[in-house]
Amino acid sequence: MKNVLMLTYMFYPCNHIASQRAAKMAKYLPEYGWNPVIVCPKWTKENSKYFDAEMVAEFDMSNVAKAIVYKNNLGHSPFRKLLTKCISNPDPRILVVCILRKFALLLEKNPPEFYYGAIAFLRKYLRTNRVDSVWATEPVCYTIANWIHKNFGIPWVADFRDIYDQKGLPEYDRGQLYLKKVEPRMISSASAVVTVSEHLRTVLKTRHKKPVYMITNGFDPSDYNGEVQQNREIFNIVYTGKIIFPLRDPSPLFQALTTLISTNKIESSKISVSFYGTESEHILDQLIRNNPALSNVVHIFPRVPFRESIKIQKQACILLHLAHGGQKGIMTGKIFEYLGAQRPILCIPGDNDCVDALLKETQAGVICRNAEETASQILRWYQEWQQTGTVSYYARDEQIMKYSREKQAGQLAELLDSICLRQDVPN
Repeated sequence: MKNVLMLTYMFYPCNHIASQRAAKMAKYLPEYGWNPVIVCPKWTKENSKYFDAEMVAEFDMSNVAKAIVYKNNLGHSPFRKLLTKCISNPDPRILVVCILRKFALLLEKNPPEFYYGAIAFLRKYLRTNRVDSVWATEPVCYTIANWIHKNFGIPWVADFRDIYDQKGLPEYDRGQLYLKKVEPRMISSASAVVTVSEHLRTVLKTRHKKPVYMITNGFDPSDYNGEVQQNREIFNIVYTGKIIFPLRDPSPLFQALTTLISTNKIESSKISVSFYGTESEHILDQLIRNNPALSNVVHIFPRVPFRESIKIQKQACILLHLAHGGQKGIMTGKIFEYLGAQRPILCIPGDNDCVDALLKETQAGVICRNAEETASQILRWYQEWQQTGTVSYYARDEQIMKYSREKQAGQLAELLDSICLRQDVPN
């Protein structure tokens, strides 16, 4: 059994989609001869709004070699805290130098507590423990992996769920430009790069002249075991996750439902649209004001635990996916959760790229480009629900199972084997 050091900023019990990718890889890698050794922050309810108490028991935490103690950042950005600290210093020269120096660190090695805590631990750990390869995801982890390779010569893989210059990431344009600039340096010593879609693979391959592989996001079938009784009294459409407006725009759905209700094709008392954990309630509030007929139809709920979100998805008549229309390569983890829930997917407006291809391959949902197409499709589903109490699901199971987390762990294991083999071959 070989050892892979997994460096990840997001991990259980943090209920974030990035945590799922890391944790599920770690869960299934032992089946392929790799023992995961995880270094991550120590997430608690005091330092993470994503903390999920139920996740504490979801994973064998004995694989976590070190959970770095992380200070409370809730409600305040690290840069804001740094600025407050610097302003208290009376010397303006120190203020300027500290801000410029630390601003770069906050972008490249964010957060510094995790970076330096991990380095201090690994400096000792790697001298007495065998590690055959490193898997790193997120900028802070790339810089740690780079340091490991420089000091210990261990080969490593850089995992990109996103690229920094895609729309909507990160929050500030200046941050995007800086991260793109330092990206080649952060992964300069990586043996290989992994990303989640073919378009991102092409971008990264062109940018870095390195081997780039695609391992998509996925779902774990074991998370979906057990029967869930659907509510046959309400035709319910469910969305779980963030709304990055206007890249993810639910407006066509609101317009379609307003038309259907105002023309008496659908009874407003028989339909419900629920948004869970969107973090963009102001967008939805504005859409409700613009579509008053939906005031008792659309419901906004806070973030729920992971297990509860799966139950909600399985109970839904329809699952709503908001694609980044016109933007290639955005293959979110959420759509794979929807595949696991085995309920029809309504995708608005499609992306003419990987999401469209996925739904066509799996037959798990329908793409609607505008409000008119959305209204027609919802009416068909609603009429079927009126007659049968449910909406039929005709997806191709054999195609969906290609996206299981177990199979993806196998792909990663194969890649780790190959970079270790290259490392062993004499020049």
